[in-house]
Order: sequence, then C-alpha cells, then structure tokens
Amino acid sequence: MWVALISAVALAACGGDSSVSQPTASPRAFVSAAEAMDASAVSYETQVQSFEGTMSIGFGAAGEEFSTSGDMKYEAPGKVYLSMDIPTMGEMEVLLDAPDMYFGMDGKWYKGDTSALGIDLTEFQKYAEDRGPVDYANALKGLKDLVKLSDEEIDGETYWHYHGALDLDALSEELPADVIDPSLVADAADALSSTSMDIYIDPETLLPRRYNMTITMDFGTEPFTMNMTMDFEKYNEDVDMPDAPTDVEEFDPSDFGDGY
Repeated sequence: MWVALISAVALAACGGDSSVSQPTASPRAFVSAAEAMDASAVSYETQVQSFEGTMSIGFGAAGEEFSTSGDMKYEAPGKVYLSMDIPTMGEMEVLLDAPDMYFGMDGKWYKGDTSALGIDLTEFQKYAEDRGPVDYANALKGLKDLVKLSDEEIDGETYWHYHGALDLDALSEELPADVIDPSLVADAADALSSTSMDIYIDPETLLPRRYNMTITMDFGTEPFTMNMTMDFEKYNEDVDMPDAPTDVEEFDPSDFGDGY
C-alpha cells in the first residue's frame, strides 16, 4: 500500500543548455513571486516542444534511506519516457504513447491499453500532451505561499530561485480520471505533515532549469520523507526517444500484487 501512496504523491506532483523560440530580450520584472511563476508556466506550455533531463528521488523512513535516479524525456505532441533504477526491484521504464502505456522491468516489457485499464482516452491523451507526470506547469498549480529567494548558480549559470508549499489536493485535480484511485491521493494528503518546492528558472526564457520537491508524511508512528529533483538539461532539440517495444506482454496489475 505504501508504494501506491508514494505513487499518488509522485504522480500528483510529478532543469544546462537551452534552445527555445522567442526568448525574452532581458530579464522581466514581476510584482510578485506568484506572477513570475504564472509567466514561467506559460513559457513552458507555449515554448517547449521537447526536452531531456534527469530526475532523482530519495526516500527516508524508520532510520533507513535509499535513493534512485534516471532519465526523463518528452516529445510533442504527447510522448513521455521515464527510466529509474529502483533499489531491490531493478530498472523500471515507463513509456506513455497514448492510447498505450508501456512498463519495462529489467528489460521485460508490458503493455496496457488505457481503455482496457478503465482510463478515459480523451483525458489520458490530454494528460500525455501536457507532458504527463513531468508536467512542470501543472506542478506549479499546486503551489502556495510563494516567495523569491536569493539567486542560485547551477553549472556556472545564474537562475532565479523561488520557494513555496505544495497543495496536494490542488495537484490531484490535474490527474486524468482513473489514472490513480482518488482515495490514495486523499490518504496521502491526510498523512502529509510538511511539503515544499524550490524552483530555479532562467531569468530570460523563464523556463525551469531545476525543481526540487520535499514531502514529509506520517504513517502511524513512522515519519516518511521523499525528495524529488528534476533537472531540465535540453529544450527543443532532437530527443533520443525509444521506440514502442514490440515484444510485450499484456499488463495485468494483479500480477504485481497488492503492494504495487
């Protein structure tokens, strides 16, 4: 069950060389951090046709910690690829190419048709076109109490640094129907004790270079902490997107047991 709850949080929430069309000529002035974040979301939605980057996730619970990292890729109009090396489970890959979803575990691929899984195809198509679980613009919709902090350097370049708290209920509203059980999102929201998000954006293009999310949850007497960082390293360049696998098995969630 705890894996499902983590998935609910990551999906709901779920940046350096960049090449984008029509960048602003000079850094813009904003009257508030919220206005800057709104402008950044618009830039992301209107300028980005593809990107490549990396993501890392760390977990801590009951005195134990582990972490994992991997790649993320997006290609318009709606192809998303994620890969992660999961401790004790091996390499996991996910390819969203509506109407199909592909899951790879240690080189073995499974395919799930969205309609067969009870997912509304129209909603899923929009979800994929909005960059699915790596949609930065939707992640910003779940922010509150935004403030601008001191500028930060990443790889020798200066970026604006913003900080805010996450509203999981607002984020869950961006999930397509039936992608995940709403009760899991509700359980995750009830368990939250603190949330935060740090965003680093290019002052000229307003596109994200990096964002970092930290969530602390209480499951009974055991606090649980998750840190997730996404680095956007290339925009609007050719993406080495994998082809849909041909040697696949039909995906049946029951094959993976109740823990998943």
